[in-house]
Amino acid sequence: MGKILAAVALALAVAAMAINFVIPGPAGPAGAAGTNGTNGTNGAIGPAGPAGPTGATGATGATGASGPAGPTGAQGPPGPQGPQGNGTLMTSVVGTTPTSIQMCANLASVTINAPTTGNIIVTSQVHLWIDHTTGTTDGAWIRHALAPTDCGAPFGAVGCAMEIHSSVGTAGLVNMNCMTETVYQVTIPGSQTFYLNGSMFSGASANDRAAEWVTVAVFYPS
Repeated sequence: MGKILAAVALALAVAAMAINFVIPGPAGPAGAAGTNGTNGTNGAIGPAGPAGPTGATGATGATGASGPAGPTGAQGPPGPQGPQGNGTLMTSVVGTTPTSIQMCANLASVTINAPTTGNIIVTSQVHLWIDHTTGTTDGAWIRHALAPTDCGAPFGAVGCAMEIHSSVGTAGLVNMNCMTETVYQVTIPGSQTFYLNGSMFSGASANDRAAEWVTVAVFYPS
């Protein structure tokens, strides 16, 4: 009987040891942290990641200071001529070469280009030398015309007539001044030439001359 109990006690002791290995007991308290180990060497750089999305546009920065002015460039070609205005236009001519008016003679001409309808006023002043002998009436005629050979009939058109009566004594060359003004109406715009002509209508001689003159033409738009 004693042997049996000893055997049972031994079996129970063995079983208890086995259970002790299979079913652990409660965990003990954590031990103190160990010292850090030595850092390992850095690993190789990995490949670049994909580009991220474009960020929003930033605010405009302040305007910078102006830079120095550059050198002046070459002058460009002149532009086309602009249209003619509607103001008055004027042209003139002066003559100083004595010209015989024994026969109809052209003394001067002026050309004016009227851009619109209106009027052209032609004015002339002529210094005459008239060779006068008593007993002869000398008459000079100055006028404007549209042709260089048109002296017209004295007193039959607008002009200037100068006369020295036969009763006046012989005086050689007599200085006389003759002025005339003519108005031409412009109904069609364009270029027009006017002539200053002179002649003797009485007592003509080779010494009857226009010594000097001036002619002015002015256009006035309507």
